[in-house]
Amino acid sequence: MKHRSIALATILAAAAAARGQDVVVDFDQVSAPGAFGQISPGFDNGPLVKFPGGQIDHGVILRDVLFGNSATSGQNIYASCDGCGLADIPNPTTLPGRVLGAFDAGVEVDAIDLDVINGSTAGGGTYTLTAYDSGGAVVDQRSVFCNTMNVPGFIQHLSVSGAGIRTFEVTANAPAGYSFAIDTLVYHEPECPSQGVLFGTGCAGGGTQPIPSLAMTGCALPGDAVFLHVTNGLGGSTAIYHFGLAQAALPMGFDCTLNVQPLLPLALLVPLGGTGPGNGEALIAGTLPPSASGVKFTTQAFVLDPSVPMGATATNGLEIDIP
Repeated sequence: MKHRSIALATILAAAAAARGQDVVVDFDQVSAPGAFGQISPGFDNGPLVKFPGGQIDHGVILRDVLFGNSATSGQNIYASCDGCGLADIPNPTTLPGRVLGAFDAGVEVDAIDLDVINGSTAGGGTYTLTAYDSGGAVVDQRSVFCNTMNVPGFIQHLSVSGAGIRTFEVTANAPAGYSFAIDTLVYHEPECPSQGVLFGTGCAGGGTQPIPSLAMTGCALPGDAVFLHVTNGLGGSTAIYHFGLAQAALPMGFDCTLNVQPLLPLALLVPLGGTGPGNGEALIAGTLPPSASGVKFTTQAFVLDPSVPMGATATNGLEIDIP
């Protein structure tokens, strides 16, 4: 029981912590060289780099000695250059001078902050951060002027915000032969707007066993992972998850209530870990499809128990409304 409880707690804690917080990306996860031409072939340094919750492209991770040791967190920066040779990129050995980021499916973002650093010595330039939604429409856009490298103002901050950010890019209007970098990328995941509503009551099936509970962890948004968690059940038994389209309160006898209606032709059987009454847990984990927007459904679980008159104990109901 202890091993399973730890595993479930880890999964559910990760799901609960996935929203309502800032995620900081500082590009310090690899040991980086100090020049564009020193980048060796490999995924870690770029141009495509994964970060928690997404990826970034069209640049490389460098130690920031070429940018006046100007990293705003840690030691590394993510840099792009329109005319720099790169060891891991075939001819033409240049980057497009444009940094492009994208967030993973199920990651909801409503704000992005980052520092932009002008690495050019020839002059200043205007740098623009643009955020887009899933359809490519602009959510928000901000621009800032950065002076020549090592002149006050060559490091500036950019922020954009708005619901439904899926991708972003940083561009420059500087003339040919420029380089720039970003650092300390921070994105914010909003509080979850749909976490499920508990309703109705569970029952002991006419016996004296503990009454099991049903709850949801995660955020009920299209593309998100959700977890339907039964606790306080009979360890070693089986939980049967029933689904409906609305809340109900239909008497079943033995002081039990059917909390969902109409019953859909779908029932999921999940074994409970643990041993003995009140020690069982069952978990359904799944990802809501992108097409699920606007769907509402209810669910209730019954834990098989031959020691009680009804043959099972029952949980409360759970309504999930996907916006």
